[in-house]
Amino acid sequence: MNCVLELPTSTCFPFLKTLHLCLVTFRDDSSTQRLLSSCPMLRELAILDCEWMNLKQVAISISSLKSLIIDDLPFFGSTDDLNGCKIKIDAASLTFLKYSGYLSNEICLYNLSSSVNASIHIPILYEKRNQIAFRAVKLFRGLHKISAARISNRAIESLFIADIEKDQLPIFYNLTHLELSMELENHSIGPLKELLQCLPKLQSLHFSEGMNECFIRSSTADSEVKVSRYLSIKG
Repeated sequence: MNCVLELPTSTCFPFLKTLHLCLVTFRDDSSTQRLLSSCPMLRELAILDCEWMNLKQVAISISSLKSLIIDDLPFFGSTDDLNGCKIKIDAASLTFLKYSGYLSNEICLYNLSSSVNASIHIPILYEKRNQIAFRAVKLFRGLHKISAARISNRAIESLFIADIEKDQLPIFYNLTHLELSMELENHSIGPLKELLQCLPKLQSLHFSEGMNECFIRSSTADSEVKVSRYLSIKG
């Protein structure tokens, strides 16, 4: 069971560099914002299996932040509610971002540099797929400058499961390395091909959990993408 985070009126951690919050229920916007604004030297922030339902909007704006992990997959409770809060992330020094969740909270990214290495996993709730897709597009727009990414096939599918015009999708002009963190299946091939059209500078495509042979047969012979590793290939 989650514990409710209670904070004093005056909160200040001027030298804190690492903060991990796990199984915490955030009480309200003001106390949560007070905590996140009281760590000016923070370099690593992890928010794991926390409850955001009492919040409407919160900003993570920490110029020193290097690593941010948000695991938003529910440890307890239902996955049906997508009426979460808006989380604004402004971290110009960030080099690592990991997000796992149903996008029950709306993630807005600002001022991320090309040095960010991102890892994104978005399971699909098909009954909420339109709302998830629009939030996924907004999330990936904020990542358009990154040079390397690790993405699950479900996260890729989430970009293409709603009626979204292709010109709304971001073009990743700096992204040279893409790793798929889950095994590529037949129904993921189409969305992956669509995504590859948005990666004009891609040099390597790494299938960390294997791939379906159908992708090899359906790939164009003149593709410049280098498949760097196969751990398993399904026949």
